Amino acid sequence: MMANMSWALTGIFSILLCLLVWQKIRGKQIPVFALIMLGLFTLSFGLVANFVNRGEDYTAWQRLQWQELQPQRIDALVAEGKTVVIDVTADWCFACRKNTVEVLRREPVVEALEADNIVLMLADMTRPHPVAEQYLTQRGIASVPYNIIFSPAHPEGMELPAELTFHNFMAALEAN
Repeated sequence: MMANMSWALTGIFSILLCLLVWQKIRGKQIPVFALIMLGLFTLSFGLVANFVNRGEDYTAWQRLQWQELQPQRIDALVAEGKTVVIDVTADWCFACRKNTVEVLRREPVVEALEADNIVLMLADMTRPHPVAEQYLTQRGIASVPYNIIFSPAHPEGMELPAELTFHNFMAALEAN
């Protein structure tokens, strides 16, 4: 429904934009500002339609089983052959929210994180979180977001950039 409406509005704005440009070419007085605004509306609705039409299950992330951050368990899990994905986040952190929405909740990422050998650990620092604070301090990290992946291939952990992308996260996961 949302995708159809977005595509319909994109089409309508595109037609209007073409008509106004044609009128401008024919010498009519059409404010350039109106053309720019209509162009921006067309682009915006096109981007929304493209996003909605990815064909992903946007509720897939609800299947993930995140457990509370337990740093003392990481080495033992890695020794068992597990890959441990850690996400230290906070609701007040814009980059954290962006990482969550644009990467961690994407269906292909969720499917990769559902593998039997992966353990997910989360620390939500929206409110004081002494375990996470101590963990970040020990690692020399001053702020969130903080994402790291431990595995037999990287027992010391592979730190990820503060601003995740779908591609850098998937590449890091595949490298482990």
